[in-house]
Amino acid sequence: MPQEFHLHQNFACGGFSLHVIHRGGPLGSDIGVARELIFDRLADDSSAHYTPPVTVIRHDEAQQLMDELWRVGVRPSEGTGSAGSLRQAEAHIASLRAIAFKLAGVEDPKR
Repeated sequence: MPQEFHLHQNFACGGFSLHVIHRGGPLGSDIGVARELIFDRLADDSSAHYTPPVTVIRHDEAQQLMDELWRVGVRPSEGTGSAGSLRQAEAHIASLRAIAFKLAGVEDPKR
């Protein structure tokens, strides 16, 4: 069974609390909960050593995490992904609008 990601707004830290659970068993009734994440200090010369990831997630789990981030209001940064495409489209529409009003010889009511 896949990992599930749940986010809740955490007003104390001004961010979000992330909860990761794993359902198992024949009906998904066995539930495992990820505990706190602990950081180990690395020696200066340890950068060449392999460090295993905290977790590995499948594509569908990554999609569920992205959907959960979207649900709580986290969006891609400006200029990346669909937000960047939308910004480009809006700029293009604005320039076409300016041209259309200029050719029509009327003032743009949105200006």
